[in-house]
Amino acid sequence: MKRYLALLLAAVLLAGLIPFAGAAFSDMGEVSAQHVEAVVRVSGKNVIAGFPDGSFKPKDTLTRAQAAKILCTALEGADKAEALTKTDSGFTDVPTSHWAAKYVAYCADRKIVSGAGDGTFHPDEPLTAAALAKMLLVAYGKSTAAKLTGEDWVVKTQKAIRKAKLKDGLDPVENEPTTRENACHMAYNFLMNGAVYNPDSMDTVCGALAYAMGIEPPACAGAKNETLAAFVDEKLGGQKVDRVFMFNPDAVAQWVYLKYPTLFEKAESYVGLHLPLCSVMPSVTPVNFGTMYTGAQPEVHGIVKYEKKLITIDSIFDALLRAGKKPVILASKNCSLSKIFNERKMDYFILKDSKEINAKAAELIEKDEYDFYVVYNGNYDSRMHKTGPESENALKQIELNCDAFAAFNELIQTHWKGHNTLVGFAMDHGCHAKKGGGGTHGKDIPQDRNIQHFYQICPKQA
Repeated sequence: MKRYLALLLAAVLLAGLIPFAGAAFSDMGEVSAQHVEAVVRVSGKNVIAGFPDGSFKPKDTLTRAQAAKILCTALEGADKAEALTKTDSGFTDVPTSHWAAKYVAYCADRKIVSGAGDGTFHPDEPLTAAALAKMLLVAYGKSTAAKLTGEDWVVKTQKAIRKAKLKDGLDPVENEPTTRENACHMAYNFLMNGAVYNPDSMDTVCGALAYAMGIEPPACAGAKNETLAAFVDEKLGGQKVDRVFMFNPDAVAQWVYLKYPTLFEKAESYVGLHLPLCSVMPSVTPVNFGTMYTGAQPEVHGIVKYEKKLITIDSIFDALLRAGKKPVILASKNCSLSKIFNERKMDYFILKDSKEINAKAAELIEKDEYDFYVVYNGNYDSRMHKTGPESENALKQIELNCDAFAAFNELIQTHWKGHNTLVGFAMDHGCHAKKGGGGTHGKDIPQDRNIQHFYQICPKQA
């Protein structure tokens, strides 16, 4: 039954990805990058709560009573946990009047907690990471309390966490007090049963773009993204688009979006669909734009590492040309998109920087000569590598990207009134902070792989 409830809540969390509905804590800026997604999703389901002043206090230690509430709520759901009536836990230091008495009683009845061995529980003392891991392993049927005892119980717990593949993104699982943000991430890993990556792969985008335009997808494209395809159908009543405008900012991670939502407010005004995606590996630019616009995995399209070589397999651009459409790519000199799809009978505008690219894109929107636009902006990626993902300078670049996206939408609504248009804010991969300063990407970790595309439909005006 516990496993069923866990899987049910995991399904609910996955279904709630679009859009994210996590609590907007006043101190989200203090949450460590690797824990942002977990805090947003788990708090959004009321598994862990904030404080009356609107804060989350991510660096504070978790108490044993708070842990009991997390476990009870995760297993039963917020409403059922709140409705529990039994408050006698059997522990002498947890009176029935204690705020967490019913949660401690619930966990004690299910042998998830056993106390200190002398009839006490110490509800307000800090809980260690190892102790929380042990509680979660027992609660979710990944181990038993009997197997995680003895002087070496911490080592046994660490091995069990690794074996269950539920250690991703966590701080070290030691017998030291754990923080609230790490506890939230630990609960998230169990709730998702190890599924810490967005379920839809980057290789689903290309098929959905072809579907939206009513053309045959590239020969090696994977299955279309059903969410994006359904969005197009819903907005256009079964009609197809005759314009696609893909704005491609580089390296904007989902965790950055979740942690700094105000940066995206201007862009959000033009978003009808939030589409969480998982980048392919390695999480670098040429590999993922290769997949985005061929629908093929890296070993199929031929770029399996950071190299900007020509992709020769069938791409969305080839499919467009066969269908009599006019695609165009606008990119900066020496960037991946200026090289990997060359040698097609289409137009390329290779310019100095994002400012020049966006100015040219605006000009082309007004002229309305193309059917499929790819507009690359590498300004955030460039600053992120030098100064870190969360530096003031890097975050300013995201704000500029969102300003550009808003401006493009306004121009499209003004100059493309006679077209059904799909507009996308579609990054390639995420990023993470690098030890010693700066930022990077390429690892098989959620920070580098989880991204969130934004899409909007601008229907033809009568």
